[in-house]
Amino acid sequence: MMNQQKVQNPKIQIPTTTSMNDQDYITDMLTTEKYITVSYSVAEHEASHEAYYQTIHQANNEASQMQRTLYETMFRKGLYLSL
Repeated sequence: MMNQQKVQNPKIQIPTTTSMNDQDYITDMLTTEKYITVSYSVAEHEASHEAYYQTIHQANNEASQMQRTLYETMFRKGLYLSL
């Protein structure tokens, strides 16, 4: 039987207030990057010209990298709340 280890980020105390905190801001940034990459992906597939496609493709790659960086930062700091 294989040893199954659960991958889990550290738990930190998040204050509950009506104002936005660091977790709120970075979660908003990650959500925005997710939306941007989906939109770029649709535009990429529907690009009617190769140069246009390449421009969108490069922007999509940059947005995807930013999304990954934000996720890694959130996970490392215990701010990523998985469902």
